[in-house]
Amino acid sequence: MKKIICGDIVLFKQYCPVCQEYVLVGKKNYFCECGYNFNDEIITETRILCTSKRKHFSLKIRNKIKERQNNCCFWRGIDFDTLLKVDYKIIKIKMHLDHVNPYAYTQNNELDNLVGSCHRCNGHKSSHMFENNDETRKYLINMWEQDIKRNHVSILK
Repeated sequence: MKKIICGDIVLFKQYCPVCQEYVLVGKKNYFCECGYNFNDEIITETRILCTSKRKHFSLKIRNKIKERQNNCCFWRGIDFDTLLKVDYKIIKIKMHLDHVNPYAYTQNNELDNLVGSCHRCNGHKSSHMFENNDETRKYLINMWEQDIKRNHVSILK
């Protein structure tokens, strides 16, 4: 089994003897999609799969994504001009480009994998993987609600 380090993400590349494909399995999932269990395998090699360098996107691409989403966060629908009170400071929500399927896993910088995300959603989502966009939204709504309950964040607009 090969240990693959992508930033702070650790994946294991392993050949599945059942479906005869190479698969990436993570810390919480040691199963191939076919059901084969890799838990008893021994790690034999470590290598770096990706670097920390990321592509910087042009203002044209950023504006195209912002326009496509009507100036709102893809995950929460909150307007990028909204003001927040965060720990006694008033800040305007910033748009970050977010990879729907984290770059750490896929290294996919294609436009169809990019969305405009508010800086809070992008920070909470980080490199987490989700089954689908609805699961991502549920997770991020929960994180916002927790921040609001703790009086860490309030929406001012």
